[in-house]
Amino acid sequence: INLQIGIENMTRCPGSCQGCLMTAEERKTGRLWSPDVLKCAATWIKGYLDHWFINQSQDTIESVSLFLGPGDHLELVDDEIRQLIDFIVAATDNRATAIVTMSAIGKFEIIKRKIDLFYDLSVHYGLSLFPQFVFDPLKSMRNLFKISYAENITYCRTKFGSVELTINLGPDVIEKISPKQQHQILVENDFRQIELNILPTN
Repeated sequence: INLQIGIENMTRCPGSCQGCLMTAEERKTGRLWSPDVLKCAATWIKGYLDHWFINQSQDTIESVSLFLGPGDHLELVDDEIRQLIDFIVAATDNRATAIVTMSAIGKFEIIKRKIDLFYDLSVHYGLSLFPQFVFDPLKSMRNLFKISYAENITYCRTKFGSVELTINLGPDVIEKISPKQQHQILVENDFRQIELNILPTN
């Protein structure tokens, strides 16, 4: 049995992928849930997991995860990152893997500091936490972005050991990048867990 609980707790993102399920307004103005909403959600999720684990045989459980997205959690300020980690701890009681969406967009020094904070807090609380990167394949074809993406992703992998990838293929990507080129991007960045969402209409 595999259980994944999806949490749409953050929509802010600096990206502009045409295939994004969020609107431009959501990406621009989205905020982390308020502390009251986080506390309420954590209480409900913990209650559900308490009930779920009692009613499952341990040998039938393959994985339990909490998916937090769909925005860029590296856009959070430090205090918000701490609030998010506190929420994960309270909600899961360390019984689930947290998968947190992030963008690889940004200067290395800034991305590194935010990734370090996520990593240090997850180690402190004994959390199983992994980033799920979402980025624009068109930008990754440009040399400047390509180098930046690779540097940020490589650093994150050195901290967490593994990163997952989601790419939303909008009409711009379908028209300008061949399947072979898209595959090459994934190979060059050594992604092993990949989700491709094809959204070919405006």
